[in-house]
Parts: sequence; C-alpha cells; structure tokens
Amino acid sequence: MQLGIPAILHGVLGNCYSVPAESDASALPDYVRLVREAPGLKAYWRMEGDLEDALGQYHGEIQGEENFVTGILGGRALSLAAEDTWVDVGQTPALDLNEGCISLFFRIPDNMEGNPCLIAKRTPAQSARFSIHLMGDRASFGLWNSANLGISEIPGEPLQANRWHHLAVVYKAGVSPKAYIDGAPTLTTSHGGSFNRQHTERPLLLGAATQLGMERFNGVLDEVAIHDQPLSQEQIARWVDAAGLQEAREARQAAYDTLAKARVEQEAARRARNQERIQARMQDPALLAEGATRNYTGEHLEAISFAVGGIGTGPILFDGHAVPHAWQIFNNFNPVRVPHSFLAFSVPDNAGRAVTRALQTEAMGPFAPMTELSFNGEYPFALYRFEDEALPIRVSLEVYNPLIPLNTRDSAIPCAIYRLHLKNLTDRPLPVRLLSAQQNAVGYVGSEAIEGREHPGFGGNRNRIRKESFGPVLHMTTDKASDSPGYGDMALAMLDSEAIGMAQWDSLEALYAALESGEGLADIPQEAGPSEAGSTLDGVLGSMVALPPHAEKTLTLVLAWRFPNVQHGQSSNNWERSGNKYNNWWANALEVIQEVVERHEALYLATSNYHKSLYETNLPHWLLDRISSQVAILRSRTCFWAEDGYFGGWEGCGEEIGCCPGNCSHVWHYAQAHARLFPEIGRQMRAQALGDDNMQDDGAIPFRQFGGMIAADGQAGEILGAYREYLTSQDGAWLAHLWPQIERAMEYMITTWDPDEDGVLSGVQHNTLDTNLGGSTTWLGALYLAALAASSRMAAHQGKQALADRYLAIYQQGCKTQDETLFNGEYYTQIPGETPLFDYNNGCHIDQVL
Repeated sequence: MQLGIPAILHGVLGNCYSVPAESDASALPDYVRLVREAPGLKAYWRMEGDLEDALGQYHGEIQGEENFVTGILGGRALSLAAEDTWVDVGQTPALDLNEGCISLFFRIPDNMEGNPCLIAKRTPAQSARFSIHLMGDRASFGLWNSANLGISEIPGEPLQANRWHHLAVVYKAGVSPKAYIDGAPTLTTSHGGSFNRQHTERPLLLGAATQLGMERFNGVLDEVAIHDQPLSQEQIARWVDAAGLQEAREARQAAYDTLAKARVEQEAARRARNQERIQARMQDPALLAEGATRNYTGEHLEAISFAVGGIGTGPILFDGHAVPHAWQIFNNFNPVRVPHSFLAFSVPDNAGRAVTRALQTEAMGPFAPMTELSFNGEYPFALYRFEDEALPIRVSLEVYNPLIPLNTRDSAIPCAIYRLHLKNLTDRPLPVRLLSAQQNAVGYVGSEAIEGREHPGFGGNRNRIRKESFGPVLHMTTDKASDSPGYGDMALAMLDSEAIGMAQWDSLEALYAALESGEGLADIPQEAGPSEAGSTLDGVLGSMVALPPHAEKTLTLVLAWRFPNVQHGQSSNNWERSGNKYNNWWANALEVIQEVVERHEALYLATSNYHKSLYETNLPHWLLDRISSQVAILRSRTCFWAEDGYFGGWEGCGEEIGCCPGNCSHVWHYAQAHARLFPEIGRQMRAQALGDDNMQDDGAIPFRQFGGMIAADGQAGEILGAYREYLTSQDGAWLAHLWPQIERAMEYMITTWDPDEDGVLSGVQHNTLDTNLGGSTTWLGALYLAALAASSRMAAHQGKQALADRYLAIYQQGCKTQDETLFNGEYYTQIPGETPLFDYNNGCHIDQVL
C-alpha cells in the first residue's frame, strides 16, 4: 500500500520531528527532504489536496472556496483566487517563536492589488507577532510586527505573474529579519523588528492579514514551512535548487551582487560628501571665531523675556521694551503684569526745556517712551542701551540678580537689582530727576489680570516710606493674616541718601507733572492705607542726580519680596511641599533689602566674576550665550525650593501649573549646570531620589517622585548623578552615606536589563520618549555603561574592590560588544527588540547623540 505524503511525514516525524529512515524518505521530492532535514521544523503544510500540517499539529480551515491546482513540485497547491478565500489555522501557541524561518512558494495572479499578506500571526486589531506582505510594486516585501515595518527590495526583475517564486524570511532575535527571494538575498531599505514577543495567542493565517480577510492574497500558495531555527542562506539556496529554480536563483544573486555593490559605492560616496560638508563646517571661521557681544534690535527684541530673580524665588521677566512684563514672584505660574511699576526721568534739553521719558520703549500713560534701544543679554545680566536724539544724556539700564557659583544662598535672594547708568553728553552740568514707581501687589494669588489698582486679592494694603542711611525704602505690606495665601511683603530701595519717597500717588498724569516740573515730588505722604477691598496702592521713590559736564554716574535700586505661604508641586504621588526656602533666611522683605544693600558691592563683584569667567574666555559668543542662558531655568517657575529644603523640578512650566511633575529623572538627568554651579542642589536632588520614601527595596527608582514607572535612562541617570555629586563633594562622607542605595540601584539595572552581564541591555526599556524601547542602542546602552563605570569607581572608594572589578568587567565587555554590533562605520545604529507598546524601533532615536 502506498501512503500519501502527509501520512508519511506524520507517521515518521510524529511529535519529535526526527529525520525518517532513508527508505522512507526516498519517495519524497528533494525539496521536501531538505526542508524536513533542516533543524527545528515545527509545522509544514504541503497543500497536497488538503490543509493538514504534515507534522499532524496545526490543520488549516479554509475560509471561502477550497481549490487546489498543480503545485511547484508536481503535486498540488492551494489556490486562493476565489473571492473572500484564505486559510485560518487558528491558535498555534507553540509557533509563537522568538526566532526561526518561514518559507513558502507563491504565485501571483495578473490582477494582484494592494499589499497582500502571504502569512501572518495577527488579530483584527492589527497587533501582529509577524505579518509578511507582497508590496504593490511587485519589487519588494513588507515585513511587519505591529511596531515596525521593514521593507526588503527584490533584486533583478519584479515578481512575474503566474510564475512560481520562493520566499524565505529568517528571523533572529534582536535584529531585523532577512528575506530571500528565489534563494537570493533581498536588499533591506528600511529595518523592521523581529518577532514581537509580546503578541501571543494570535491566530495563524495564510493568504490574509486578519480573520476578517484584510489584505487578502488572491494567488497560489505551496509548501509552507515554519522552522524555529534561523536558517542560513546556503540552506535556503539548496532548497531552491532542489525545486528546479537554480537558474532563477543565480540570476537574482547576480542582480543582488550588482545592486549591493552599487549601494556600497553610493554609501561610500554619501559618506564622503558628508565628511566634506563636516570639514567645511569645521573650517567655517564663524564657528570658532570669538565673535562679539550680540546686541538685539528691531524685530529681534520681540521674543525677549529675561528672568530676574533668585533660585526658587520666582522671577520678574523683562521684555525687549525694557518693561517688566511678567511677574511670577507671588508663587504664581501665570505671567501677570503689575501696573504702574516703571522707571522714568526728566532732564533739560539744550534749550532748557524738560524732556521726560519712561525708561522703556513703551509709553506709560503720559510718559513718552524712549525712541529705541538695543538689548544685550549675557546671563545673569540684562543690559538695555537707550537712544533718543532729544536727550542730552546717554542712558542705560542693567538688571540682574546675584548669581554666584558654589554659593546657593546668595544666588537665591528674592530680589531684582536695577543699575541705572547716566552719562552727560554736554559741556554743561545737568540735573537729572529720576523716579521709580512701584505698585503694592501684595495679596495677588489668582490667575486674573490686575486692572489698574484693582484685583480681588487686594485689600488692606499699606505703604510706608522708611528712611535708611543709604536712602529711602518703600515698604509694601498687607493686613492679611500671616497664614493667608496672599500674605507677604515687598520693598523697593533707592541707594541715594538724598532721595525721597511718596507712599502713595493718585494718577500717572499728576506723577508726570511732578517729575517734569521738579516741584511736585515730596516726602509726603510717608504712610498710606489700608486700601479698600479689591484695590491697592502705588508708591514712588525719587532722586535728583547732578551730572557734571561729560560725567557718568550710576544709581542703584533694589526690589525685594517675600511671599512665604505656598503649596508647591501637586498632590499626586505625594509630590507636594510647603513654603519657600528663603523663609528660613529672611523674616520679611526689609531684611532682604538690608542685606543686599550692605553687601551690594561684594554681590555685584562676585556675580560679575562669574560672568567674566565665561565671557572673557576665547570661546565663541554664540556658544557662551547658549550655555549661560540655560541657568535661568533655575530662576524660573520650573523649579521650586521648599521651606524644608526639598528641591523640586518640573519638566517645564505653563501658565497655570508646572508641566510634568516629580523631578522626572529621565529628563533632569540631562541637566548639568544646576549641579556643577550649585553642588548643594545636586546633592539634595540625589538624596531625594535615593531616599527611602522614593527608592524601592529592589533598587528601582521611579522616574517621577514618589512612586510610578521605572525608566532605564532615568535609572542610569540617577547613578551617574550620584557620581557627579560625589565628585563635587568636599570629602567622601556624602557618598559613604548613600552608597548602599547607589549599589542597589546599579544591581537593579543589571538584574532587570542585563541578567547575562554582557554589557548590552535587553527587554523592555521605558525612556524619556514616553514609550518603551527594545533591543540595543548606544543611547540607553552607553548610559548603562557609564553607570557601570561610575559605580565601579564608587565601589572602589568604598573598599569594595571585588564589586568594582565586576562592574568594570561588565563595562568593558559592553563597550566591545556595542562597538562591534552597533557601529556601522559612520554612526551607531539600533538593533530593534520587542516591546509591549508602540516603539519607534528603526534607525536612531532623537537622543542617540547623547
């Protein structure tokens, strides 16, 4: 009795897939014998008049009309030409492979449309473990796994209708799949992921992408086989030759060799062009030339918003008109404008007539603006140089707040300092009358705008002029309870012992007339208030500066504030703190004024030295501007410094609240300036991240405090931050105290993402792109290696040499492996992996340059 082919294979192979005796195999076509002999055969549909798996495991069920035609090997093949016809093999959990080879013969019809699917493990929701498609151009294949689509270009002529072609797709864990057409390799034009390991229990389908018949293939299929081993090109070529397609294979191999050679030449030419462009850029004189201070004028002034304030105090933002256009000193995020807060002066022109101006290029009621200005911002100094042909003097305004590296307290003073520079351009002495008007904005806590002197938070506001040896102080207070949200005070000081002050003025017109005439400003009233509910008071300080011919003088003003009552952060994850750090140092704004005035020269000198340390180097100005300006973030509402010492950082801030809470480690680990300039802040942030109320017992550090997901880049960043903080410490005490937590954090990284300790990450790696990465990249991989190197050094400092050697060994192996597997001769690429969420797994991530 002669057995059919399926029965022979089932009886001989059974469930162990062993090769049959030679006498049994002699009746099989050579192709079939070679497929069976290849290691790891898991399923084989011969299509010999039925849809049975020759191994007896996974029999298919036709959806639509069953029809068999003559096959490639002389037997039968399945035709899917009838409408709405495909094969559903159903659940095949043993075929949820991590690597392997899928092979089949196919024949396309004349009327093929779209991008039909040959074979897939996929649901109607399009979550595919794999899905193999013919592309509509008939010149490429699409290899998809839900997250990634790889395109493989067919060498030689496009696929021909009504002609048999052989396809084999080899999947290897951690790399893009490789497709072979008629036994010859295809050219990968875009990389896709391997089997998506997260997608299990997907039905196996032949001739359609889903159980709804999406992307149906209306051609013929034969000899569909699945192996759980990634077979070689040589094995596949032997199969194709055994099926009688040797001539086709050789033609496509020759086409591939020609095309691949051309691609290599094209790539070499592209790289050469890139190198030429890079060399041209590097030789561009503008790149490394020191340049000069950049002065902003005209339309370039429109985007300026210069932050002046201390670390964690909230800033006052000055725009390109020299207007303090946004005030965030009230523990507020919304950029409120405080009206009636400006500088002005009056000086006689050549004919003796008074010329009166607001010291800004925006009118303030009757106060005309300056004609124009230029702005220079070299943080922390903002310098406005004014121009007005009607004036016999030259005027400039310098605005800053003390910024002194290694001195966090002095860099956190809640104040803004104005230095008004005057120069007489004439041969005669000139009297210059100056005023600084300031609204008492104590009580502001809302998001509504202040309309004139009106706001719902105002009421009970008081102004008082205090006489100090250095000059007058306008002290602005409120009758609100000391624990109310809007409680606090402001103070404005003019460093001129002859200056005067008025606790209240009624109208801009009256103030203008008083300044212009020189007769209206007086030392009265000395006190004003309390204001009515919903309203406040405006005060003013005034001075008369006598300028000899061609002389120069500088007048200094200090504005200080203290608003102690605030709730920082947000309640989710318990990321919430009370009060401001400056509450511990100054009881009110008057104390701030007193200290700043007493120490002004030293504070200014130290801040200037920091500025000069940068800008008197030979580094290009464009680079210095970019570096120095980022420090302003510490003064913005992105950061808060709570009364108990907790230092909080949002990812950014909006007009109502900060953006993305919790000192997000996979964002903040990029930041360097805060910890290098102010190591105290860096150490505080590391201690918070590594603290018992945030760090988990297994060493995992949630990327948002306190509690939540773990990010691979954030975990490495916290370890690297700890090493940086140790390097900026005065001794080893800080590291010794936190070393147990740092060691646990490093062990978590190894156990979770590198259990085989080969120095290469694997598995699901959540990261700053708010997605999950799989596989190997130098972005996350290099962060891991850096964390290992840092941990090795820290372990050695703790006397744990064996542990230091272990970390170093993993690091060295990882460096070697990542270079060998990821560097393509020009840049580092990515080896995709499997992740449970959508993952941009192709090419280089945006953070690759890290």
